[in-house]
Amino acid sequence: MKKKYINLFGKGHAAEQSRFNALIRWILTGAGVLLFAAFIVVNLFQISQQKELKEIIGKKNDLLSQTLNSKDTEAKMNYLKAKLNQLDTFSKDDTLFVPYYNLLRETLAQASNSSYLETISIDNKKNTKFSVRLNDFDSLMNFVHYVESDRFKDQFSDLILTSFNLLEGSKANKAKDYQLTFSGKFK
Repeated sequence: MKKKYINLFGKGHAAEQSRFNALIRWILTGAGVLLFAAFIVVNLFQISQQKELKEIIGKKNDLLSQTLNSKDTEAKMNYLKAKLNQLDTFSKDDTLFVPYYNLLRETLAQASNSSYLETISIDNKKNTKFSVRLNDFDSLMNFVHYVESDRFKDQFSDLILTSFNLLEGSKANKAKDYQLTFSGKFK
């Protein structure tokens, strides 16, 4: 007799099917274990990468704050450098006015008690122009003798009397004042 249908629910090939099913179960179980292990490895790797990333971001923030602090320091250093350059430029152009002023003041005090510096200018090449005012004729004569002395002339490489003026004194005194203007160069 011929079978006209296929018995799908029958147990004819049960031994072959059970081995095939067991093999598929082992393969699927192994694949599941491998996938689970791969999942754990990937997650552990991701966690370690996140920790490294946090450390790197922390270092970056530290470096940025140090850079900002160093920019402030650098700006201060640039400001200081500019000021030092200005000071250097000024010192090159400076006339060293005070020593020459004191020299003239002391010289005038030795020449006459009534003489005083009225104006003075000194440039950075030691060229000078100054005016001396005297209250009486005797002081004028003492001063002129002192100016002609070697002690006074030794302080200058060049000195010329550029003007001599007779000025009105105070109304109460009715005396005449004398103004001498010199130009020259200090040694």
